Amino acid sequence: MGGLMKLIFGLIVGLLFGLWFGVNIGRERPLLANPFAEPTVSERLHKAGEQAWEKAGDVLQDKDQH
Repeated sequence: MGGLMKLIFGLIVGLLFGLWFGVNIGRERPLLANPFAEPTVSERLHKAGEQAWEKAGDVLQDKDQH
């Protein structure tokens, strides 16, 4: 029974850490950051700037093709 309890405990701990790291990876944040924290103003501005830059590049590529 002791081995089964260790296995279950290990699975639960692994699942929790996996979710923690997975959320941070999905949000492109450091692995050990708080996944429940709201993004700061600077993070939101940075992401908006990246999206605008990518959209501008797509528009230029479309214009070059026509």
